[in-house]
Amino acid sequence: MPDVSFRVDFPRSYTRLLGQVGMPRSIVGSATLRFLVDGEQVGADYALEADGKLHDIDIDLKGAKELSLELEHGADLDAGARVILGDLRAINTQ
Repeated sequence: MPDVSFRVDFPRSYTRLLGQVGMPRSIVGSATLRFLVDGEQVGADYALEADGKLHDIDIDLKGAKELSLELEHGADLDAGARVILGDLRAINTQ
């Protein structure tokens, strides 16, 4: 299974990216998710396991022109298809 990447160009400015990420409960499954703003990684990698736990996402987007998500599958190779981004949204807080 190939790793996955996704890029979004912003048509206007935003200040924060909010949401949650996780994986449904399963016997196997792991993945690593990272966010890049204008080509630079922001924050630490999200080490995801198929344990049903949610991880909050809160990323500074001030001045950002683009956002990229990179997802690497775990050792069991099938986990990337089960990573769920919940209520992911770019907002303005100003």
